[in-house]
Amino acid sequence: MYEGTVKKNTYFLAVNQAGQQILAFILIKAAAGRLGDSGFGIYMFASAMSYFVLLSNDLGMATYITREVAKSKERAAALFTNGFALKLSLLLISVPFLGVFLLISRSNPQKMWSVLAFGVFGLFTSMNQLCGAIYRACERMEYEMAVTLFEKVIITAVGLWFVLNGYGVAYMCAAFSFASLVSFILNFTLVRSRFIHGRASVSWGLMKPLLAASLTFGVFWIITNVHERIDVLMLDLMTNDAIVGWYTLAYKLILIAGLIPMILMTATFPRISRAVHHDPEEVKRIYKIGTKYLILIVLPMLAGTQFLARDICLFFGKDFARSAAVLRLLIFASGVDFFSIFLSGFLMAWNQQKRLLWLQFSALCLNVTANFILIPYFQHIGAAMATMASRGLIFALCTIWVVSRLREFDLSALPFGLVSTGVMAIFLYVWQGPLLARIVLAALIYIGLLLLMGGIRPAEIFMIRRKRHDEGKTNEH
Repeated sequence: MYEGTVKKNTYFLAVNQAGQQILAFILIKAAAGRLGDSGFGIYMFASAMSYFVLLSNDLGMATYITREVAKSKERAAALFTNGFALKLSLLLISVPFLGVFLLISRSNPQKMWSVLAFGVFGLFTSMNQLCGAIYRACERMEYEMAVTLFEKVIITAVGLWFVLNGYGVAYMCAAFSFASLVSFILNFTLVRSRFIHGRASVSWGLMKPLLAASLTFGVFWIITNVHERIDVLMLDLMTNDAIVGWYTLAYKLILIAGLIPMILMTATFPRISRAVHHDPEEVKRIYKIGTKYLILIVLPMLAGTQFLARDICLFFGKDFARSAAVLRLLIFASGVDFFSIFLSGFLMAWNQQKRLLWLQFSALCLNVTANFILIPYFQHIGAAMATMASRGLIFALCTIWVVSRLREFDLSALPFGLVSTGVMAIFLYVWQGPLLARIVLAALIYIGLLLLMGGIRPAEIFMIRRKRHDEGKTNEH
């Protein structure tokens, strides 16, 4: 009898995220072309706002419950039931928070209705994350994958219908709130029927410590998301919807890339949480393999974007030509984020979320200060520069903290990555063919060289070594 493996977790999360991003890419392409830079700016502003509503309703409960249920499945019913009740109580915070954004947007009816639609989406997504915490703790990510992809299919189909029929941005945003309601009904039914055995009562005696324990995670994730999206809000207040559209197109593209380390962190977090106290070698193994392949992904991503940025942005319409300069800068922020996101999982497993909290707060202060200084002079370029500076700070300190504790710092993959990236960059510089062909051929050249030099081993990518559970229990069914 074996534990669920990182290989299985990574597979389902990767399929989930790949499917989501393909569908999101289709919708973004249609939205950018039909709505123009101003309409797209409204859409992205409302989208960014939904994360704040979500976080004010979650307060880190999903992360905390994932960690605790991974340690003891017997607590799943009690934590899920009381977590759900606590989220209902937190509507007293979330709804007024949404009202603030509606007040800010009241001068533009399209923006106001878009904000309302994404606010409802954020609230239902918070409930869906509670269900996702149970799936992840039990290492049954296939359930999360199925429901999430179904939700995204609804969003894409309904959103495209509205956009292509000229209904405008507010109607497209309404597709998100409708789809999140459908996915919540499915998630709640699945969790109650397949993962929660028996009944648990709602108890303030359990809700209170649950809230207290989750709060540090919650404040961390709130500050993290404020940090990630404050530039969009500040651009909206200090410039106009078109400039917001130029910036947010590039930002949306790097968020898509950032899902790679998020998949890795989410897949390994339950394993690290169990191994951190009794199997330090397993923790080191995950760290070494994870950082090796992040290096091999980041290097070609940085180089390739410098050559392809303009063509990528023009693919979404001539209104977004100015997004290329932003994308060339933000890709460096995304590159260091690959490592910061992955390493944050180790720090949370070590119960170092307070240290992460202060780091994110410091980075947020740096970001806000830099935006105030740079946006009036450089607009969207200034916001990108501020983002690079604050993300660089997080990367530097996360790396120092994790390396000092694990006493591991392996750069053996760097020479393989640099040589392969160099050859790939020469190809992109010399051949100016169609965008898709350049991307595909560049990727094949890069991967082929790595395989020839022995820089990657397929068996190692998924960390397929299995490890028996000390008590002989299994998470695979």
